[in-house]
This record gives sequence, C-alpha cells and structure tokens, in this order.
Amino acid sequence: MIKFILDAMYYQIFIFNRDKFILENPHERTIQIICGILFLPVIVLVYLLIEENFNYKTPFVFFIIIYVLLYKTFCSYYIKRKKGMEIIRSKPLIFNSQKVSSFISWMIYPILVVLLYFIIIHRHWLKIIQ
Repeated sequence: MIKFILDAMYYQIFIFNRDKFILENPHERTIQIICGILFLPVIVLVYLLIEENFNYKTPFVFFIIIYVLLYKTFCSYYIKRKKGMEIIRSKPLIFNSQKVSSFISWMIYPILVVLLYFIIIHRHWLKIIQ
C-alpha cells in the first residue's frame, strides 16, 4: 500500500514537473521533491527513537546522512532501475481518480506533520528497549 502511494505520488509530481517546468531531467527533480517531503517525518521519527531508547541527542550532521541515504535509495530505485519510467507508463491513480491522487500527493506533507504531532505527544510507545 505504501509503495503504491509512493508510486502515485511520484507520478503526480513527475507530471507536474514535466508540464509546469520544462526541465532536462524531471525524474531527478521528482526525487528531490519526494525526499524533501519525506525528510521531516523520517528525521523526527529517527530522532525520537534514538532519544527515547538511548537517551542520546542526535547531532545535526546525522540528519544530513539520513537525507543522503534517503535520496540515494530513491535514486537507485526510480532512476537507475528505470522504475520511474515504468510508473509513468502505468499511470497509478489512488482510487482510480486523478483528483484524489493529486490531492493526496500534494497534501501528504501536512498529513505527515499532523501524524508527527501525535507521535511526539504519545511518544511513550517508541520505547523499544526497556
């Protein structure tokens, strides 16, 4: 399910980049936007997991490494394996609706921010190691 939502998000952002901006490499720009959208939730979750379980405040440099790993992972999957072109050809839509797919693709960031708010408020469940 998450892979399908990421694929639909990739498709919607790619279409936006291709039609709105005339770029030499719209796949690269799409990866940058997706990594930018997912960066905040990933670093907050990693930061909270490390702080709650090991009582260690993570330095900022660690977050740069997380972004680079996230970016390299998406680049290897979508660009180097040519999955981005397959996604563009298959045109994945959430609930078979262009409007719903577009809305969810662009509103995923506010939805994730609200989810992070609740994770921070109820972070006692993040304690893995007792």
